[in-house]
Amino acid sequence: MCQALTDLLCQYKSVRFINVKNKKLATVYYLLITLVLAYIIGYTIIYEKGYQVTDDVTGVTSVRIKGSGAILSSDNTTLIPLDSMDLRNPPHELDAVFITTSMTVTPNQTQSYCNGPSDGSIPRCTKQDPSNCTQSIFTSSSQGLYTGECGGNHHCELYTWCPLEDDSNVDIVQNVGNFSLFVKILGSFDRFNVKVTNIYDINGDGQPVYGYNL
Repeated sequence: MCQALTDLLCQYKSVRFINVKNKKLATVYYLLITLVLAYIIGYTIIYEKGYQVTDDVTGVTSVRIKGSGAILSSDNTTLIPLDSMDLRNPPHELDAVFITTSMTVTPNQTQSYCNGPSDGSIPRCTKQDPSNCTQSIFTSSSQGLYTGECGGNHHCELYTWCPLEDDSNVDIVQNVGNFSLFVKILGSFDRFNVKVTNIYDINGDGQPVYGYNL
């Protein structure tokens, strides 16, 4: 038993190398090595960019609009204040932000009877011949329903919201160019367990930074 253990511990194995001088075998050997290296370096690493590991980003982006504007009142004497909630329409929109820069305000409208506009969108008529104002006529240019009667301005009378909207009287919203858009981004690379965002207070003053999130 002791002799067998001694023989086992006191022996070792060595590798014997044989140099074969053969040009054909050497050519095939180095050609195979070259092909393997070309596949690994040229195709796997360079062409397939195997050294790069990628992941699709998931996350959300939201935009907050801040600012205040104003339009003149109907008598052009006072300013009517408007904030971003008044001017953002619709309040939520996919991949876009719409801010009103001008508007037409028609105060004190009620559903009643009024003369059709004289801009050519409503037919002319007379009290003796209101045939152009047939109640069954509906047109996209009309702001209401024909009553079948001729109005006092020789245009068909309408049942609609009166007084009618006057598109020629447009109010330009002041100070819209100074509104601020606060863009908040939260992204996640789940494969690497990495989350990125731009809501950090990098200046320490609690204010958004132009070019970073503003």
